[in-house]
Amino acid sequence: MMHEIYQRASRVIVWLGTGDQSSNTAMEVLQGMRRVSDALRPFKEKARVEGTKKSIVDMTQVPSEALKDLHTDDLELAAAFGLMFRQQISAPPKIRSFPLDDVIALFQRPYWSRIWILQEYAAVKEILIVCGMKRVKDNCFLTFMRSWDSQLSEMVLIPRGIDHRLWTVVMTREDLAKGKAIRNTLEDPNVDKQRKRYWNSFLNQKASCTSNPSVSFFKKLQKPS
Repeated sequence: MMHEIYQRASRVIVWLGTGDQSSNTAMEVLQGMRRVSDALRPFKEKARVEGTKKSIVDMTQVPSEALKDLHTDDLELAAAFGLMFRQQISAPPKIRSFPLDDVIALFQRPYWSRIWILQEYAAVKEILIVCGMKRVKDNCFLTFMRSWDSQLSEMVLIPRGIDHRLWTVVMTREDLAKGKAIRNTLEDPNVDKQRKRYWNSFLNQKASCTSNPSVSFFKKLQKPS
């Protein structure tokens, strides 16, 4: 009954454990990256429509009006993330390094290694992740992972660089949501046949297999030269 219980829940609270300075920093970082992502969404959508590829951290390409509501700390965070991947950024010469060790430590909390969490995480409508006194929505974790994968792909490296269960769990939740949306589209009598053929073709594509580099790859990027 576990799947049904979680599926009927209005919200699930994920407890990662007691907090400390490292986990507080990591949770704030994940929230900050989500705020930056939300602020850049109109710009990214415009770039996608125009067929140009713009990185979330390529801040030199972002118009100032898209960033006017962001706090300075969030802009510095985006710049620090970009520097790990040798991105061109608009920032002062000296900024704090991205606190990658703190984020890694949060991703390695015991919760993510439990074998039964996939169904409880994937099935529920809304998830709130709590660590100590800090709380974030699960989309904050997804934003970080998407950003990381995007940067690795631009460097022609294998995506999903954290060799950890968190990646599988969070990505599976997103994949299931996409699958449900596609199935609803295929079952909708008002959707035209051409669009249904496209989504049937999409579902029949073979899933690409990726291996995960070890966490040591993070260490090489920790301090930009």
